[in-house]
Amino acid sequence: MNTKVRVSALAWTILLSSASAADWPQWQGGALVCLDFQTGKIVWNEHDDPDRRVPKGSVALADGRLYYRTETGTLLLIEPSPKQYLERGRFEQPDRTKLPAWAHPVVANGKLYVRNQDLLLCYDVKAHGT
Repeated sequence: MNTKVRVSALAWTILLSSASAADWPQWQGGALVCLDFQTGKIVWNEHDDPDRRVPKGSVALADGRLYYRTETGTLLLIEPSPKQYLERGRFEQPDRTKLPAWAHPVVANGKLYVRNQDLLLCYDVKAHGT
């Protein structure tokens, strides 16, 4: 058991033998970490890289990808890897309110759904041409 990583409810995403989690020390800043599911050891930790550190947020796993939405509205596409952090893309949510974005992203039938207060956005994330 790793008692050094603090996570919010439902912030864990388990894939194969590793787990990705959002670590929010004292609810400040935030970072993504990957833990070995068997030992609890930290495999990689983005808290140590200020250029890639992301604020706290919510996560969904779909089609072998992590969809991470920060509290400030940035959406990230992350390839789960037990070896290193692999960010494959990011964009800023349009029409953002100034309130924190806490709703989890949802992926269903090749569509990514993102809610911000009373606004619902839908993006086509289905792989084309494969």
